[in-house]
Amino acid sequence: MNKILSGGLVLVITLLLTISCTKNNKYHIRVRNNYSETLNNVNINTTSYGTVEIGSTTDYKTVENDAITITAISRSGIHLTLRDSVSGNRFAKWTVRFDITGIIHVEQD
Repeated sequence: MNKILSGGLVLVITLLLTISCTKNNKYHIRVRNNYSETLNNVNINTTSYGTVEIGSTTDYKTVENDAITITAISRSGIHLTLRDSVSGNRFAKWTVRFDITGIIHVEQD
């Protein structure tokens, strides 16, 4: 009887460890606009951040998939795009930052 209980306990612990270590493909990402213009149609994959004003930072949103495509259109019509990736555990948070020259940076918070 003890062997059955011990075997069951080992199975439950293994199952819990497997579930807790499963790769999480959902990331919390926000956008900071340090660019010289307002950014419109800001998207990361299929997650929309809408319009991000100069000097502002959005709230975190959940983005699925660790391969990300960031797109935005400046007020004057310049298209800004970056393909990058994020990683980490389910508690990791990221900031996508548009710098003053329009270069896009992806930074773990």
